Amino acid sequence: MATYIRNEIAQYSEITMKMNFNKFSDRQIKNILKQIKNGAVSYGHSATATVAKWLLGKYPMPHFRYDSYYIKWQDLPNGHPFFSKLIDTAAISKLESNLSTWERDSLDVAIKSAEKNTPSDEVRAYGFLKHSQKILKKYMKVDVVLDKELKDFLDKMERRELGEVDVDFKDFADRY
Repeated sequence: MATYIRNEIAQYSEITMKMNFNKFSDRQIKNILKQIKNGAVSYGHSATATVAKWLLGKYPMPHFRYDSYYIKWQDLPNGHPFFSKLIDTAAISKLESNLSTWERDSLDVAIKSAEKNTPSDEVRAYGFLKHSQKILKKYMKVDVVLDKELKDFLDKMERRELGEVDVDFKDFADRY
């Protein structure tokens, strides 16, 4: 089920909903924990990705967001191994002969951003070879130091002690 709220209404509303974190399966909890602890959260619309995205908004930290089309990173430290792997994979992808000029330009932009070690940026991933995307994903990890409040939240979720938590509906709803 998708839930949408119009931007025109969202700016005037305060909608709170109760989310029961004890209803998540063990696997879902494991996936939420993995995404937050690795610092790599999917752009997907699954329950786990949505909760992980909400936690990133509530507890800002260095992280990646990704899907098949885009890779975004936020507050990466200078010299992170992702940057050198991004240069390598973009350069290899550029060797593909049937890329359009636009796709080659996107790869050049990715290389320039990685060369500068830009702490926060977003690059288009669809110019990368599929195999290269998988390799690059292995480097999308951040040694996250969890905020004490976030660590407590995750520990309680893992032990199934959270129960119902009031959350802002707008943090979970898609907007149009």
